[in-house]
Amino acid sequence: MRNWIFVCLGMVGALLRAQSGCTPCTVSNSLAPGTFDPPFLTLQVGQDTEVVIQFALPEDIRVDVAGFAISIYPNFAVFVDSLRMDGGNSYVSLRGNPSVAPSYNSANPAAGALRFDQPHRYKQVRDATPQYENVVVYQNPGGGTSTNPTPPRGCVRACVRGVSPTPTADTLRILLRAFVDTSSISLGFPPSGRDINNKDTTNLMPRINSPIGGSVPAWVDTSTKYAVRVVDQTSVIVQGCIREVKIMPNPAMGVAYLRYALNQQAQVELRVVTPAGQEVLRENLGERPAGESDYFFYLPTGLYVVELKAQGSVFRQRLVVVE
Repeated sequence: MRNWIFVCLGMVGALLRAQSGCTPCTVSNSLAPGTFDPPFLTLQVGQDTEVVIQFALPEDIRVDVAGFAISIYPNFAVFVDSLRMDGGNSYVSLRGNPSVAPSYNSANPAAGALRFDQPHRYKQVRDATPQYENVVVYQNPGGGTSTNPTPPRGCVRACVRGVSPTPTADTLRILLRAFVDTSSISLGFPPSGRDINNKDTTNLMPRINSPIGGSVPAWVDTSTKYAVRVVDQTSVIVQGCIREVKIMPNPAMGVAYLRYALNQQAQVELRVVTPAGQEVLRENLGERPAGESDYFFYLPTGLYVVELKAQGSVFRQRLVVVE
């Protein structure tokens, strides 16, 4: 009995730890500069979701210096307190809290909707006042080539909930500071930039001496965005050969991506009809193995029902295609 109690307490403790917050993620990507994986996030209404988003920031930025176009290789700082959905919590909220907007929690990152692989730092970002902000810093590693770029790479775990379907997509706005190690820039004639190793990330407001006197800022604030779609729960799997199906994005813009998983090898057929029952697409996808497969298909603007059949299993889901 005593051992049983200890086992039960251990299981409860493990469960509480698993549910206690949004845990850090592990960077694992070789993405091209300026891209995300997945390229957009699809959530379902009323469903708590925990997903890791891998990303790669730009490796270089082209700037004009005294009439010369040169490449500089900046580090980046993410202003984590600026992370907000354009729709607030109208479409997306903190996991388990549909009334709380999804944001980074600087006081307790594990309790927030977004958790980066790196801890945030409290750094000075403006001379006036002075002004400080919470940032997550990514060092540009250096040593990249045109065929093997080495951009700053990272990941963020999103612990969010779909609140209501988005008409098209909500947007996560991400404010960034690009700042350079001044030893990687030469303002001689001609000026040049170098992708050095071990770039300094301690100073978010670097300045570089100008050949004509004084100094100029070696940083710039910019932004990027990440699309988030929320779809309603309209899919149904009738029997057991089909394990899982995802249609992304929904709404789609001309092309839709179908990913499905089978419990066993089976002949698969895709069929798309209008709400009135008119067939607009029928594709024999052939004999597919157990596990995941995917397929892209194109449709004109309209409302459709997508049907996937595999050995007695039938999956149906509404799909909206917009211009």
